[in-house]
Amino acid sequence: MDALLSQLARKLADLSGPMDAIGLLVSESVRDNFKRGAGPDGAAWKKSRRAVEQNGQTLVDTGLLRSSITHQGGEDFVVIGTNLPYAAVHQFGGRTQPRVIRARNGKTLAFTIGGRTIFRRSVNHPGSVIPARPFLGVRARTGRRSRPS
Repeated sequence: MDALLSQLARKLADLSGPMDAIGLLVSESVRDNFKRGAGPDGAAWKKSRRAVEQNGQTLVDTGLLRSSITHQGGEDFVVIGTNLPYAAVHQFGGRTQPRVIRARNGKTLAFTIGGRTIFRRSVNHPGSVIPARPFLGVRARTGRRSRPS
């Protein structure tokens, strides 16, 4: 009996296989959040200005954020996340810092306001308010699973 219990304890000590499987399922759920344009709670993300102007998808411009979602399973843990520095402001919301935008390749910046084209060497950007658009997390399954008879 002791040998059987010891063998069971050894098998249960390393749960890296199941933890990796859990990480894969959660990562797939997060990618599904991007497809639906909604958070894990099912609430649709507020459309970004870029998505509206370009008839695109919120949080999916280049696809880098969506494709950066990774998981790592260990003996008794799983970690799901992204290493992109801007991910947190999208997950939790926040405000970007005011900054000066300077012309890089040309001598001036050009933009249109009220039908008038304006040229400047630099502009003071006041910062932006980014609403929370939670993408990390598992969506609760809706509907009932049928049980085998």
